[in-house]
Amino acid sequence: MKQIMIDIETMGQTPSAPIIAIGACEVCALPETFYKVVNLESACDAGGVIDPATVLWWLRQNKLARDEFMPGAGDELPDVLHSFYRWLEKICPDRDQLIVWANGASFDFPILAESFRRCGMPRPWHFWNERDYRTMKAMHPHLKADRSREAHNALNDALMQAEHLNWLLHRQWQLETGDC
Repeated sequence: MKQIMIDIETMGQTPSAPIIAIGACEVCALPETFYKVVNLESACDAGGVIDPATVLWWLRQNKLARDEFMPGAGDELPDVLHSFYRWLEKICPDRDQLIVWANGASFDFPILAESFRRCGMPRPWHFWNERDYRTMKAMHPHLKADRSREAHNALNDALMQAEHLNWLLHRQWQLETGDC
């Protein structure tokens, strides 16, 4: 099985939210990574619906996070989704063996699935292989993630989440086997 951590940045909170960045990495010690900024206008042209509250939230974030999404920045959404699909195929050619994680099964996965659908592309993983990192965090609230990376960058967030997940899974294994 190949395990991938995914993080997205959006301009909304519903499945129709326009994606503005996708970051992903393998959940392993030396991960392969993927990162692309999406041109906001192309995400809206593909049916994404901007949420004003989310735009206001982005305006309160640090300049480094905001600058990635300036007008004209990024690639066309269909191109980014196609690149992401190809990257996942390279990492794990057998979809049946691909496990994907995200920080909240009700956020990243529905938005990505809807974006793939609107662009006429199949989701590159089986829905039954989606895993929720937020649930793992909640099971071990005393084991905090290292937050030293710049926040609200999809790749940084994916890397931090993957490192923390590795640690949580190892800790869970230690508890189950008594190897503490």
